[in-house]
Amino acid sequence: MNEGHSSGIVALAALIDRIWPRYAGHCWYYAIARGEDYRPVNPNRVRKSSGSETTFERDLTDPAEIEAGVLRMVDDVWRWCETRSRFGRTVTVKIKYGDFKQITRRRSQAEVVATLDNFQNLARDLIRSVLPPTKGIRLVGVTVSNFGGPPADREVALPMFAKEQAA
Repeated sequence: MNEGHSSGIVALAALIDRIWPRYAGHCWYYAIARGEDYRPVNPNRVRKSSGSETTFERDLTDPAEIEAGVLRMVDDVWRWCETRSRFGRTVTVKIKYGDFKQITRRRSQAEVVATLDNFQNLARDLIRSVLPPTKGIRLVGVTVSNFGGPPADREVALPMFAKEQAA
């Protein structure tokens, strides 16, 4: 309130008008941090990714247990992909340690992940890049993103007569 008196402002409304511009931006962040968000929800937006994660009952250090957890998440995500015919080009593995430090590993391909085996191999390679862990892992997650259409046939069609068309 010293600011108001030293400026010759005595009415509360005048004080608010004077200092509000300085603090207005912070109010939005304060509300969001408290879970107050009044923006409209759009439940029909286009989904950009699909993922699944699990928290272990205890911190895991055994590579086989960690890998098994990742593969369970792959199965969950793959069921979603098949049900909706949405297949992605990017696979992300999320790892959260017991101390809550979080890392991610991701790999993208030119074509969509077309088979469960391909999805499992990508996720397995990503989790193995951090194994054996230096500390216990509490959570793992797998996400697929960068959606394309349904998996294409295995044969690649090359343009015929490319030289003739270019001429």
